[in-house]
Amino acid sequence: MQASKIAEIIDTSEGDIYRDFDLITFMEHFKLDPLATTLLASAFLHVSKTDLNTKGELHNRSTELPSLTITSWDHFVADVRPARANHCRFSG
Repeated sequence: MQASKIAEIIDTSEGDIYRDFDLITFMEHFKLDPLATTLLASAFLHVSKTDLNTKGELHNRSTELPSLTITSWDHFVADVRPARANHCRFSG
């Protein structure tokens, strides 16, 4: 996952640029959508530097993602039938 790789690189890198890393400014600069920002902030929860960990935690506490509501279970099941799974491509 890209988010965990980014968090690991920032966590393990040395130098002035990483000393006071501003997670919010980083996410705004790359215009990340709410899901991507949440995934990136969550990846920072698993780093060794406590200041980065805290920044990820604070971001996730202040962000609310919209809820997923399934209005028709039959429609949902029809959309995820195994026959359709062959058409899905996932990158890892």
